[in-house]
Amino acid sequence: MIKLNALSLIFVAVYLFQFLFSLWLERLNRDHLQHSANEVPTPFRGFIDQETLARINAYSVDKSRFSSLRKTTMDLTLLMIIITALLPMADSYSVNPEIHYIWAGLIFFVSVGIVLFIMELPFDYYDTFIIEEKYGFNKSDLKTWAADNLKSELLSIIFLICVMAPLLWTIQLSPNYWWLWSFIIVAVIQFAVVVIYPVLIAPLFNKFEPLEDLDLVHEVETLVKSVGMKNGGIFKMDAGTRSTHSNAYFTGFGKTKRIVLFDTLIERHSHNEILAVLAHELGHFRLKHVLKFFAAAQFAMLVGLYGTHLILNWELLYWTFQLQPSQSYIALFLICIFWLKSGFFIKPFYAGWSRRFEKQADSFAVRVQQNPQPLALALKKMGAHNLSNLTPHPFYAWFYYSHPPLPERVALLEDQVYR
Repeated sequence: MIKLNALSLIFVAVYLFQFLFSLWLERLNRDHLQHSANEVPTPFRGFIDQETLARINAYSVDKSRFSSLRKTTMDLTLLMIIITALLPMADSYSVNPEIHYIWAGLIFFVSVGIVLFIMELPFDYYDTFIIEEKYGFNKSDLKTWAADNLKSELLSIIFLICVMAPLLWTIQLSPNYWWLWSFIIVAVIQFAVVVIYPVLIAPLFNKFEPLEDLDLVHEVETLVKSVGMKNGGIFKMDAGTRSTHSNAYFTGFGKTKRIVLFDTLIERHSHNEILAVLAHELGHFRLKHVLKFFAAAQFAMLVGLYGTHLILNWELLYWTFQLQPSQSYIALFLICIFWLKSGFFIKPFYAGWSRRFEKQADSFAVRVQQNPQPLALALKKMGAHNLSNLTPHPFYAWFYYSHPPLPERVALLEDQVYR
């Protein structure tokens, strides 16, 4: 067992408070949906009926309940492992002189990752084949699901090794400045992933084919040129082989930049609606939202690494959690858990910033098309088909939502508030 002192009490208190607060938020939103969200929002009246709203709310409630069950199982299991000091006891590599510190650390992190992956599998299966199947979204079969999960885990392990190996190396090489070197290395790796994702990673999961609709290709190319951006290619993704959810996105950087349209989006939307969605995404690039978020994430990572550096060699940390001096990688893991739990409470600031950017991107799309209706109609269709929650609890939306609730966005568009 870990030692009972101020440090362990703070760690457990923050961990449990985050856990209980997130469950309370889910419960708050579910109660709101079940008892107070019985009227179709004004912007969607005449577009969806009461029966569809009930189906949307039921889907949101089912997803929320399952999310709470998943979180309860995973969080409490991990907390018990930490409290019982099972991590240092299970780690036999740190005391083996034949195994290098870096290899011992990599084995530890990969082992933890594999255990968490195995624990998550039943939940992912239930989510895909029970909940998503129940509401008509799932199109995947067991073979595809298993292959996707296996590929995701292998990629996660590769990425974990690419990040942790240099990080552990710099901790040994430069005890006073490892945090700075690690920041530079990880930032380079992250940028490399952004560049290679469209051409090496995404094709492992989906097929990407050049868009066959030449008229739509011409319209997209015209749109991209009109906002002063270069187009690296327009591709259709076979999203419909796994799910009926629809979307579109930009990905890559430089020569790997490309526009990706879900086949489900193409099937359900007119050209004008698709162009409106793309214009919104173009707005994020033109207004440098992506760059600003990336810069903010890098700053947060730098601060986090420096803070980790300040406490990584703290003797009380090792004594409290029953760690040996050679098990600094376990200390690193515990510090990361603490940052994740405490960092949860800055979500509203990120969410509010993101919602502001989404409104600016909507405004950009309206200016480009000189008509708010295509985007408003596209949002209505996607919201209705994806069973997006139209009536979240205001506090829940304020805390979590990176986009304004759909009724708010549609109302602003239809009232032509944007100039």
